[in-house]
Amino acid sequence: MSKYRYAEYWKAKAKSGEQWLSPATQIYKQNDLIFVGQILNIHSGQQESLRLLFPDIKAVAGFLQYIFLPTAFIGYFMIDEMDPKTIMLGDGAFSNLLDQLPLREQFDMTTKETMQEILDTIEATWIIEEQAAFLEIEKALRLLESINVEHVITSFNILRSPSGLATWLVSEYENQPILGINSLEEEVNMKVQDFIQLSKEAEYQPFQSKRFFHTLDSIMIL
Repeated sequence: MSKYRYAEYWKAKAKSGEQWLSPATQIYKQNDLIFVGQILNIHSGQQESLRLLFPDIKAVAGFLQYIFLPTAFIGYFMIDEMDPKTIMLGDGAFSNLLDQLPLREQFDMTTKETMQEILDTIEATWIIEEQAAFLEIEKALRLLESINVEHVITSFNILRSPSGLATWLVSEYENQPILGINSLEEEVNMKVQDFIQLSKEAEYQPFQSKRFFHTLDSIMIL
């Protein structure tokens, strides 16, 4: 059974300090998965952007189940004088708390049903093969995106390589009229072609990996 399935693993990871969350410690290794996520919630005061490397999809599933989703979801509720981090690393039974917590007025009552379905979808990944787990996590993402509340963004993406991440970013900027390729080039301080080339070199050169991930620190949408 994967160690990533257990809350104790994530509790220990968090207690080891925030260094494991630092982009400075992220050096791409072959077959790593790149997780990028956003939690923006004006109603709860949350504003977090995450970029992490994981060795496989089961590690991503554990991170989603025990840290990312509970951290985001707790901001959907009215809880006075509670730090969201007091729940994000709970006993692994966050889904059992949903019915006990009062939703903020901005959220439709069906939100709890969607949250439960998302958590159940992630839970299902533990008993299926890797490729099927990818599909289930993509399903969870689509469900997450269906929660449409003004001034609230909870999203993530999983890329299979630095070049895949770079290509995704180029596409995102191309498809956003208020951004555009020029904005991306200004943020990374290089031409798109050079950015793509750097991402390819990052896949087998540790120095270029550090350099590539350092350029991502200035990208607005990450």
